[in-house]
Amino acid sequence: MRSVKLGKLFGVKVELHSTFVWLGILVAALLALFQPENFLPIMILLFLLFLSVFFHELVHSLVAMQKGCKVEKIILLPIGGLSVSEELPEKPMDEFQIAVAGPLFNFVIVAAIIALASIVKLPFPENWLSVFVSSPIEFEEMLLSYPLLGLFYVNLLLGAFNLFLPALPLDGGRVARSILASVVGFGRATLIITRLSVFFAIFLFMFGFFTGSILIAIIAVFIYFGAKQEQETAAIKQALEGQNIKALVNRKPFSVKGTDSIEKAAGLMEKRNELYFLARLEKGGFGFIDIDAVAAVGEDKWKQTTVEKACKKLKPAKEGEEAGELAVKMLGKGIPLLPVSRNGKFAGIIEARELRKRFELEKALKKN
Repeated sequence: MRSVKLGKLFGVKVELHSTFVWLGILVAALLALFQPENFLPIMILLFLLFLSVFFHELVHSLVAMQKGCKVEKIILLPIGGLSVSEELPEKPMDEFQIAVAGPLFNFVIVAAIIALASIVKLPFPENWLSVFVSSPIEFEEMLLSYPLLGLFYVNLLLGAFNLFLPALPLDGGRVARSILASVVGFGRATLIITRLSVFFAIFLFMFGFFTGSILIAIIAVFIYFGAKQEQETAAIKQALEGQNIKALVNRKPFSVKGTDSIEKAAGLMEKRNELYFLARLEKGGFGFIDIDAVAAVGEDKWKQTTVEKACKKLKPAKEGEEAGELAVKMLGKGIPLLPVSRNGKFAGIIEARELRKRFELEKALKKN
């Protein structure tokens, strides 16, 4: 199941990951069957989690945008979220400030709730800490009785979990990398932190497995694959740093017209054994049509649907762009090709697979 698109805010797309959707459905179904009396309080708690994760990621994104990073979208997950950017922060201090922004927002909410509860006397139990330490079951009941306590607790957990676990892709890992990068450089820092993150994820998974905590095991898997992705992204950027894409540009790419039917594009894919093509749009722009876009249309509509309606529009790269930055952007967003311009005119295309081949080549040469 794909992420659910919720809209845009400050020019950033907001999506709800399928795990969040399934969690809501699962919790609602179980509550309706086994604890109907707690249905509303627990669903309110889940909604407060959603709001807290959303604002946590929004603050990350706003700070990143202020630092000059273009944020494409926010993906909300039950244990946090992901801000999908086209580039990584260049300066260690920028990454540090972006990383701490989200958890600091959560801690501000925590402090504000305590202050308001003390001053205005809002419905908030004063003995929550002693109950939390002495009786976890009673504390759970307290959470359901006091929505403000639920908001407090959710933000406390989100802030602490994200900031104080020094593992990528969590905020704590980014903070640790930014501090280390100021001493040993971004690439070396990423290598060190991702190795620690993988070790930490394995330990966390084993702990969750032997204690019967499914949530901890899921978090461990999330950290493991997130750390591996961070490692590859940083390695690609470092290996291709300073290289120009000019030598990798395909000057005579095959393309389809935007006015062609999906049926024709599908036939050409089969005939040429290709999964995607450059699409030349009617008004002069470019896009790409791939097998996923073809399948999404449905075979019964192939004849009447044009390539232009189904393809993804693309902004051309410039021939002088750095290969490392472009590789991170294309691989991170799943873009198989980009048109390349020279002096404002079409010069060819650059393909993600060619950038990856160059990365593998550079990596092999450096080993030898």
